[in-house]
Amino acid sequence: MEVKEGCRNNQGPPPSPHLLCLDGEKMALFSITQIGGEKDVKTTPPELRGKKVITSCHGWLILRDVDVDVDEKEEYNADVDEEEEYYHYSLWNPLTLEFICLPAFHLKPEQELRECILTSPPGNDDSMLLFFEKKVPSFIFYRIGDEHWTHQPITADFETDYLTNFVVCNGTLYCSTDKRGNIVRIDTSASDRHLLLVFFDASRPEPREFAVCDILYRAESFGELFEIHVLLEGTLWNKVHALEVFRLDFSSMEWRRVESFEDRAFFLVGRSFFSCQAIGSGVKGNHVYFTLSEDRSLYSFNMEDKTVSVALPCSNLSISCEPILLLPDLRNDNIEGKNNDLDVGRKVIKSEKRQVVKRPPPTEAEAEAETAMGDFGKLPLDMVFEIGRCLILGDYMNFRAVNKMCHLAAPSIQWRRVGLKGFTDYNCLPPWFTSFKKGDAICNFFSPFRAENYFVSIPNNELKDAKMCYSRDGWCLMLRGQSSLFLWNPIVEGIFVLPDLLCKWDQVVGCSISSFIDSVVLIRDDFSIDFIFLEESEWSSFSISGSCDHYFWVSIPAFYEGAFYFFFEDGNLAIFKIEEEPFFQILKQLKSPCSFHQIFLLQCDGMLLSVLVGFLGEWILVFKLDFSKMAWVEVENLGKNTLFISRFSSFSMRAPSPEMENRIYFPRFYEKDGNIIYYSLSTGKLHSHGTEEVLENFYNTKEKLSSNWIEPSWNWDVYNGS
Repeated sequence: MEVKEGCRNNQGPPPSPHLLCLDGEKMALFSITQIGGEKDVKTTPPELRGKKVITSCHGWLILRDVDVDVDEKEEYNADVDEEEEYYHYSLWNPLTLEFICLPAFHLKPEQELRECILTSPPGNDDSMLLFFEKKVPSFIFYRIGDEHWTHQPITADFETDYLTNFVVCNGTLYCSTDKRGNIVRIDTSASDRHLLLVFFDASRPEPREFAVCDILYRAESFGELFEIHVLLEGTLWNKVHALEVFRLDFSSMEWRRVESFEDRAFFLVGRSFFSCQAIGSGVKGNHVYFTLSEDRSLYSFNMEDKTVSVALPCSNLSISCEPILLLPDLRNDNIEGKNNDLDVGRKVIKSEKRQVVKRPPPTEAEAEAETAMGDFGKLPLDMVFEIGRCLILGDYMNFRAVNKMCHLAAPSIQWRRVGLKGFTDYNCLPPWFTSFKKGDAICNFFSPFRAENYFVSIPNNELKDAKMCYSRDGWCLMLRGQSSLFLWNPIVEGIFVLPDLLCKWDQVVGCSISSFIDSVVLIRDDFSIDFIFLEESEWSSFSISGSCDHYFWVSIPAFYEGAFYFFFEDGNLAIFKIEEEPFFQILKQLKSPCSFHQIFLLQCDGMLLSVLVGFLGEWILVFKLDFSKMAWVEVENLGKNTLFISRFSSFSMRAPSPEMENRIYFPRFYEKDGNIIYYSLSTGKLHSHGTEEVLENFYNTKEKLSSNWIEPSWNWDVYNGS
């Protein structure tokens, strides 16, 4: 074993995680707190030339020689079969410049290395570099300081499974079986220096959301073991759909859902999965930092508000340069007084079938008690009524929150008939963002155009633990648990509960609501469509498995002229109609206008539009469907219309103001000024609303995954009900 000592920084490595960007013979090494802009680029050192970075552990890069010279093969073992492949690995620490050259080993042609981990930093007595070989299930490991590698066959039954997700927690090495998800503990301290396996029947946690691609990461954090699921969508599996976190309860060997980890930060970069304390490290607590395959971007997920930010770590290296995480071994598992209690997900509250829930009016005693609660309590009820009917959404909500006297008057206003008299331009109010705060019965209304933010407490906890799935005409399709759906109008406080689903929600890949809020459609991952008319008491199901091969849906269904339209990942447009006999057809002669990263369908001025978005907003195009020619025609001007795009629903409306015409608004905010991002068809550029600053793409923006646009509609009616 050859060890080279480099120059050490007298002050030790910086406390913050570092990123290493490699681009051929160029490299940049910098703190994660210095993300963005150009970096100091240096020549790649000799230790990295001719080598491939496999992963990083404890601040060390695990390197593999790309080519091994024939003379070197003979030097390692002259009796080895010429067809066998040689593997030559080394370790390098970019922060301390230490380099460790490891002995070579060989494998038979049918063998395949799948997993790799460095159990602890070199210099520790238990430091070991370990590989798992899949084809002939075995461990191949090297204890730092030994003269040769050890090959150890695995005698357990791995006919259908292999070991994956290797992680060290509290000094113990864990992994799991790939398909079953069982936890496996690997004992590395046996007297004969062999590895012993202990299996635990801990089933893999299931995310609440469906995703085309679910990337699973395991990471240790202050003596606890976490599993993080990054859920992706899109044709290239490169669009973040959601992120869910679980923690292993070692006492019961069960995974518990985690909603917050406070002052910790997780890093999932390449094949390096770490955690550190945010305080003193320069990173944001309660955040997960991660990268995606073949993407040089660095993403961060905020567990508090469910937003995803994206940044370009180094702008002066090529787009093929993916960052590598380096986290110095600065963890202290024995921090005194550290609170490791986490906010675990709450239990689901089930609702009864098919009911309209209305808030009971306050009793006479309650109303009288409010007369001492401010000036409004001294006014006659009819006068309070008149005040309330003159207010628009934001002021109306504040008005209702003053006291119970105002609350008594305001709900009795018939907004669709009375409250909007004299306010003829109400349809030109800009839409609102709506989101729920961490499963509580608190709804957040935010206007990115009027700088207004409201937190509304929902009565009787009716919406606690609910999530939004879709919205149309002021009504939101809400989910509670895995099988209970209901419609909710946040303005008039109407709730209509639907019958229980025919499947669990994690099988649903898309949903939509028809015009006039009279039917709901769900698309499932088993190539079937569930639908219901709101006057019916149960769901119906329609199988389309014989029509669509193996493709997934990549757009939320759009309701247009009595039918639901949606795109497949191959670019085909499909149509589904609910009639006496449901009708489904793939318009195979009609392909998407071009390849895309994201696609949205919506109705605008009697047209069916598709909005295509390139990678991270590098380009945006709008097309309308010409039904006479069955062809997509590019739209260069939306006239007085504005489009509002989100992952839950997309719609068009007359621009609330002339300066908002001919624009497309996204659920993204510019990190620099906090303003919402829009694309102008007039300039062909992305802008920050208010400052009009030009953006080249979505870098340095954050997307609100759990939020949705709410149209300014005051509609009470649900299928002509109340």
